[in-house]
Amino acid sequence: MTAFVQATSARFVRLGLRSTPEQEVVLRRAAEVAHKSLTDFILDSACLAAEQTLLDQRLFMKGGCKTIRQGLLSFGV
Repeated sequence: MTAFVQATSARFVRLGLRSTPEQEVVLRRAAEVAHKSLTDFILDSACLAAEQTLLDQRLFMKGGCKTIRQGLLSFGV
């Protein structure tokens, strides 16, 4: 899946992406089940994943190795 960004105004940008037919079917079905448009479903899902990734990175950098080791030990790793 590849994406490109095209600026269209100061308020919105156009995002384009390519998917396999199978990915499109899954995304459309999930959007339908969530009662959302395909665009809203993809943007909401992508933003949640992005926020979680950034939060994970922030915790990793702030916590340092000691905090990470303690977290792993609590899971028996």
